Amino acid sequence: MASRTVWIVGGLVVAIGVVAYVAFKPGPANTDAAGTIVEAKRALSDGATTTTPTTPGDRSNDRDANKTDNGDRATDRATDRATDRATDRATDRATDRATDRATDRATDRATDRATDRATERAR
Repeated sequence: MASRTVWIVGGLVVAIGVVAYVAFKPGPANTDAAGTIVEAKRALSDGATTTTPTTPGDRSNDRDANKTDNGDRATDRATDRATDRATDRATDRATDRATDRATDRATDRATDRATDRATERAR
């Protein structure tokens, strides 16, 4: 009987853990979405010149403008990474707490039932 109880409690703990993990796991980020494949801007960084004429005030080919774009991209990436890490940590904590609570409750119930049965048999 005790072996059966252990399997039931273990199965409940695993099931609750899986449900908690799936419930708190975020979906894929928007940056992971598929899209159109285009030529990389870095393909021109080897010193080749472009044939696109520039107008006065047009800074699309200016190195300073590209540095700003790269800085913005780096900031976006850092923000995304920090958000992902924080989300993962929060999810892990929530899952651990839910699993611990479920384990404690299941263990307490199983212990109480086993104690009650043993007490009844001893009478």
